[in-house]
Amino acid sequence: MPESIRARRTDPRGPLVGFSGKHAWPLGEVDLDVTITDGIHERTETLDLSIIRSPSPYNIILGRPAMQRMKMVPSVIHRVIKFQSEIGIRSIHSSYEPTKQINDVKRVDDDVPPTPMKTKEEEDATKLVINPNFPEQTISIGAQLSEGCKHKLKKLLQANVDVFAWDYSDMTGVPRTLTLEGKPFVMEHRLKEHKHIEPVHQKKRNLSAERDEAARKEVDELLKAGIIRESVYPIWIANQVMVKKGDGGWRMCVDFTNINKACPKGCYPLPEIDWKVESLAEQKLKCFLDAYKGYHQIQMTEEDEDKTTFYTSKGTYCYRKMPFGLKNAGATYQRLVDKAFATQIGRNLEAYVDDMVIKSRDEEGLIEDILETFGNLRKINMKLNPKKCSFGVEEEEAGRALEQMRKYIADLPTLTAPKSKEILYVYLAASLECVSAVLMAERDKQQIPIYFVSRVLQGAEANYPELEKLTLALVHAARRLRRYFQAQPIVVLSDKPIRQILLKPEKSGRVAKWAIE
Repeated sequence: MPESIRARRTDPRGPLVGFSGKHAWPLGEVDLDVTITDGIHERTETLDLSIIRSPSPYNIILGRPAMQRMKMVPSVIHRVIKFQSEIGIRSIHSSYEPTKQINDVKRVDDDVPPTPMKTKEEEDATKLVINPNFPEQTISIGAQLSEGCKHKLKKLLQANVDVFAWDYSDMTGVPRTLTLEGKPFVMEHRLKEHKHIEPVHQKKRNLSAERDEAARKEVDELLKAGIIRESVYPIWIANQVMVKKGDGGWRMCVDFTNINKACPKGCYPLPEIDWKVESLAEQKLKCFLDAYKGYHQIQMTEEDEDKTTFYTSKGTYCYRKMPFGLKNAGATYQRLVDKAFATQIGRNLEAYVDDMVIKSRDEEGLIEDILETFGNLRKINMKLNPKKCSFGVEEEEAGRALEQMRKYIADLPTLTAPKSKEILYVYLAASLECVSAVLMAERDKQQIPIYFVSRVLQGAEANYPELEKLTLALVHAARRLRRYFQAQPIVVLSDKPIRQILLKPEKSGRVAKWAIE
């Protein structure tokens, strides 16, 4: 990769909206030195470009912020761009030829072999209808599975349609009292709000006609399913919040800000998600399970139901089942799955709140692992969403997204999981605005990335000397990747004497603090 290109993965800031209204989520960002020239004089600026997967005759599209940075002004009518060079204003006239221009365009992924089109039979093989009463709700299975495994899997799913919720009425909920491992287990969500805090009745906010209609339909469905009930004597009252979904529909949420502030934070620990992901790396086949309205399958404590009351245009209603948005709801759900799947977690299943993955080494083990999981689901009466479950696939969607990103920005190898006691290498980097570190492993004389962390410099940190910035990058990496630093031998690679500054931190109090840490 040229030195002028600095690629990085970031959390998307939001979707990009095209002229047609279509949304596209960026795969990542790249810092690219862009030059504009009339053949003699030029201007070069580093621009922050978002990378998207979308068919287009253009390689790069510059927006107003980029034009402002380049100090350029376009005129569509005159087909000319003026820009500020080192000697003054220069002009570039268009030489646009429609037919030639479009034919000469080379897409970034022209060199990537096209994905072979699937036949109708192959497409049908990845989607199964297991409940004839709901033919529109299909279940995905891995297309690469052998025909024998596909047949067994289909029979297994058809024999266990009761573990799926095909409509709201099928979701009867997890019983308040369960017997797990031969012991009684109470499973309900309790608020435990501080009694000295006065209940809050939010001022009612009216919704627009479109949002109100969507809210009415959702309330009717929740009433029908027994998830909510009418609240005659509400204690706390919150407002509805309608959130636009990607498919153009609406999702009803409730503003539980006030009741959440009155509740103490729960102490039940959530698992380390990175460990969960790493434990899947060596498993060939995976099944991704999605609970049907997962949180709504857990009961609210009866005395706390009226505290979840919310306004509607038809009156006030409260939740009988645990709603999304309540403080500690995730911890309550994690406590349930930890108890229900205690004999499986770490062996053939991983669960992080409402995300569950069955992991299997081969097709024979796949069937046994699914049967065991279905048995534990049935014990707690938890239902799955058939449309969002997939069985026997070889990789996650995140892996596919990373592969797509590789085609755009670099020949970047896929992230991997470290092996026990394997030596790991840390590379540090610092710029004017941020510091970063990459954790690598060396295998077969090649270095493979394991983890990447970065941090934006705040306030006076941007004025630190370069050596202190690199030291801060190491400290930040050690904090974020503590589990690796404690379990693996670590080698820090840098062309600056970081070891020296940490061993002799007399000059700076902050460096002394870092050295002690």
